[in-house]
Amino acid sequence: MPAQTIKRDGPSDAPPRAVVSVPAEPTPAVSAAEAERRDPATRTPAQIHAAHRARLRRVRRR
Repeated sequence: MPAQTIKRDGPSDAPPRAVVSVPAEPTPAVSAAEAERRDPATRTPAQIHAAHRARLRRVRRR
């Protein structure tokens, strides 16, 4: 979110943006926690690292 937003009347200067990405086939919505519950071994090292960092952040905030 920008620090300061200036409201102007009329259309914006920017050209109309196209939809950024439309997946070719809809992927079933499965949360990371649900996928992990099904098979913990499918997590990539990056996912493991991110989850660990998030856990540490939660603990440190208390």
